[in-house]
Amino acid sequence: MDVGFGWERLHQVVEGKPRVDQTSLLDTRLHPVLSDHCRTVTVLRQNGIEPGNKSRNYVCRRLLRRMLRLLSGNEQFEFSDWLQRERAMRERSLKEGRRLWRKCRNKPPGFWWETFGILPEEFDLLQ
Repeated sequence: MDVGFGWERLHQVVEGKPRVDQTSLLDTRLHPVLSDHCRTVTVLRQNGIEPGNKSRNYVCRRLLRRMLRLLSGNEQFEFSDWLQRERAMRERSLKEGRRLWRKCRNKPPGFWWETFGILPEEFDLLQ
């Protein structure tokens, strides 16, 4: 019978921790969001899912992009090569986007995503 407890919650109870992000499932040295994303991307990689533009591959890319915004720069992960590739792609996109920001700043978010691959949460990096 499924009681909807979830793996993380079960770990929390078994380990007697007040919060899920304090369990052995997540790296407590990292920001809780970063730790959760790290665990998810690790599982995606173990299952052969790489960053891409469609479906679960896109979810992987979005998680990596979000991680880039939270990382201090010294962390090493088993998927660090993916992070480096995403960082390089993002920098190329931002460079091109900055070139046109003044002229096109009033364009909708869809324009920036479709043209440069820049996410709405990355707009502040254009200025």
